[in-house]
Amino acid sequence: MENKNRLILLDILRAIGVMLMIEGHTIDATLSPVYKDGASIIFQFWTFFRGLTAPFFFFSAGLAFVFATVKYREGVLIVPGKSH
Repeated sequence: MENKNRLILLDILRAIGVMLMIEGHTIDATLSPVYKDGASIIFQFWTFFRGLTAPFFFFSAGLAFVFATVKYREGVLIVPGKSH
């Protein structure tokens, strides 16, 4: 069953995050130490953006969680949780 209110953009963002994590770990594991030169601007660029993939994924997953759980009805923000 398909949810009509589903935001496809959030799924795409999470998929991009997962693919960037896989790419980063794969390249790091298979790249020869000869090419892991700290003086190389290309390697520094790649290392910087590799460091952003986990925060990007966690942010997009958290945003998707918020959109899935928090509801807005009749001008009232409803956050499900324990009732006291």
